[in-house]
Amino acid sequence: RGASLETSAGEEAATITLRCLSKDITKGLELFADVLLNPEFQDDKVALAKDETLEAIRRKNDNPFDLGRRVFRDVMYGKTHLYAFEPTPASVGRIQRKDLMEAYRKIVTPDHAILSIAGDFNKTQLLQQLQGFFSDWKPTGRLVPEYDDALKDPPAGTVFYVEKSYSQSLVYLG
Repeated sequence: RGASLETSAGEEAATITLRCLSKDITKGLELFADVLLNPEFQDDKVALAKDETLEAIRRKNDNPFDLGRRVFRDVMYGKTHLYAFEPTPASVGRIQRKDLMEAYRKIVTPDHAILSIAGDFNKTQLLQQLQGFFSDWKPTGRLVPEYDDALKDPPAGTVFYVEKSYSQSLVYLG
């Protein structure tokens, strides 16, 4: 059997992606539902993610793409906007498993979730399976805050430079 189950989270969304053969969809959905509904945030995995984040912070100026993206967001949105947020060693150090569980309970709800499925399946059977796997996942009434797309403290000027000794250059326009 071949399958793939991956999770990802960013500033705007969290996703779980399942790829499997059609004949394995029941087992795949069982695993998908377990990952979604029963997060563990194991201490060793949290420690590893924190270590990787700290290393990324240490190396944040090693890559022109990362530096350009960070500076672009600072200029475009202002340093106080969510898109300009950059973790610090201190903020990473404060993260505990309980914080992740609290954020999960607050954010991961069916209220605004979208499930998209493509492939070879029987729609009626699949809907029955989904109902079985997710029947206990109840809406919480969570409201999504209004998105604030206003620029915060934009700097004066129209062209911004970051001089750094790289073997390549990067240009952003927004």
